[in-house]
Amino acid sequence: MRFCPYDQRANLILLAKKIPFHSINIHLKKKPQWFLEKSISGKVPTLEIPGEDEPLTESLVIAEYLDEKYPGDRLISQNPLR
Repeated sequence: MRFCPYDQRANLILLAKKIPFHSINIHLKKKPQWFLEKSISGKVPTLEIPGEDEPLTESLVIAEYLDEKYPGDRLISQNPLR
């Protein structure tokens, strides 16, 4: 089984910040219809946020969102040159 490196980035952020989450593995060449209805772009990872209409896609966007939403130990530098 191969893993998507973009999905792994999001999982590493969730694990490092000790944020409880539930993963669903998607076959990248045979994406199910229910997933395509949730993620219009069809990209993984996709993060559903309770209370929000649109899920987040793109691993860097998800990483930035999680780092800002759960500040604790920052994983992304606040200085863009670092």
